[in-house]
Amino acid sequence: MNRNVKLGRDQERKCLELIGRFGWLRIQEISMFQWPYDIYRSDFDIDKASKTEVNKYHYAQSLVKKLVADDKVSTQKLPNHAGTVVVLKEKGAKIVRAMGYKKVKRTKLIADDEGHMIWNPGPNWKHDLMIHGFTALAYVDPYFSENEPIFLTEKEQKQTVPENNRPLYAEHDDHIKYTDLLIEREQNGMLGIEFERSRKFGVKNRAPLVKNLIQTNQLNGKTIHNFNGLEPSKIAVAYNPDEKEKTKAGGYKKINHFANIYTSTVKRMRKEGIKNIEFIFFELKIKNFGVISYQSRIFDYDPSFDPTL
Repeated sequence: MNRNVKLGRDQERKCLELIGRFGWLRIQEISMFQWPYDIYRSDFDIDKASKTEVNKYHYAQSLVKKLVADDKVSTQKLPNHAGTVVVLKEKGAKIVRAMGYKKVKRTKLIADDEGHMIWNPGPNWKHDLMIHGFTALAYVDPYFSENEPIFLTEKEQKQTVPENNRPLYAEHDDHIKYTDLLIEREQNGMLGIEFERSRKFGVKNRAPLVKNLIQTNQLNGKTIHNFNGLEPSKIAVAYNPDEKEKTKAGGYKKINHFANIYTSTVKRMRKEGIKNIEFIFFELKIKNFGVISYQSRIFDYDPSFDPTL
């Protein structure tokens, strides 16, 4: 087989696999997965990368057009001029199932008011975009893996039968806590990452995240369940530090995800008498609804220091 032909087929298969695993991808994220730029290179320049990104986007467009012509995928525009989404048709889904992802199905389309068959992105598409972009960048982050890191999406976690770590605890909660993304990071092992967009109002709404974080990140901590042998060794939180919410007065103000999660966790730690815990946060840089870079913030709890000040 001609080398270029094989390269093209490999790119098509990888593209279909990723779309199937996430459920949908924008052309921007397909470009990032297929032709990544290394944000950790010493000579990395975000402005130069943005220029190169245009060319890579065109490569991704050509790849998607080929898949559309082969009846393997379908495309449609997102709201707010947020880009073009690519979803699997049956022919593409069949290829992904043959690759070992047995539960991948074609995307369900619905008829709009004019009778056109469309895909409904749902209310959480902006949240999902954060996960897609972060994972694409993690592919070339040496702190995650020298090769493509192992990961499970939330959908894939739910498609497995969770195994219970009951023997580890005298008191046990059977509630299964799925994370938005379970991904390998060499420094921490498997990370369960929660992506925060909307503010979680009140202690009750934050409780499942905080409980799972404390259970896992405390000294000698461990998660309650594992998924096909994979389980988070630590829970991390990813967020956009510039995220804003609409106020009752009609204006906008920033959501301080870091302070909200940190203070809620510390309050529960003190209540339970836990003194040693590791915090892992990822601050995301967002452009056109997608993640273009991130910074990690990792530290051990110190009662004499308040990092929110």
